Amino acid sequence: MSLSIASLTTGTQAATAQYNAADRRTAPVDVARAEATPAQGDTVRLSPGAIRASVRHESNRQILQQFASSQATSPEGSASTPLSFTLEQLESESGQAIAELFDELGIDLSDSAGIDQSAEATSDRIVDASTAMYATFARQNSDLEGEDLIAAFETTLHDSVDLGYGEAREMLDGIGVGDDIIALGEDTMGLVHAKFDSFFEGLRAQAA
Repeated sequence: MSLSIASLTTGTQAATAQYNAADRRTAPVDVARAEATPAQGDTVRLSPGAIRASVRHESNRQILQQFASSQATSPEGSASTPLSFTLEQLESESGQAIAELFDELGIDLSDSAGIDQSAEATSDRIVDASTAMYATFARQNSDLEGEDLIAAFETTLHDSVDLGYGEAREMLDGIGVGDDIIALGEDTMGLVHAKFDSFFEGLRAQAA
């Protein structure tokens, strides 16, 4: 389903207002870079909510990029096939309009050109970025260990991606996207949670 630029403009402006009102424009946290960057002779100390904010933002961003890809691809594109778009498509009149609208939400679509936006590939990116924070989470919660640590991280990831997806879904509902796009997002999140479950099964097996 390809929406008109007018529909995208109206919906995205409304979503931007919601983002600002709810302070949803939290920048993604590059945990590895933050920890490696000296600050007055010491490493940067991440706030307790940094991981939650980063996972939430990544989930939100990936889902919105899926939608944007569906708008930037050719009319023959289908949400049932791997979605990707080229820089040439992004440079078209409609592509530039879409890019400008999503730039208001802090999403640079040029970073996504040529990237598979299917449910499988998108869920992999969300899960990889989220689970990579386990060591940092463990350092932030040194009072936890074993099952308590694993369970706390598990809850953090599941809750954070759901929050990020919920925010993206509000925007998509506000724009009035088709059922195929909503289904793509739902499929993606189903895979995210299933892959989280596999990850935590592995952690528990290692800890046993």
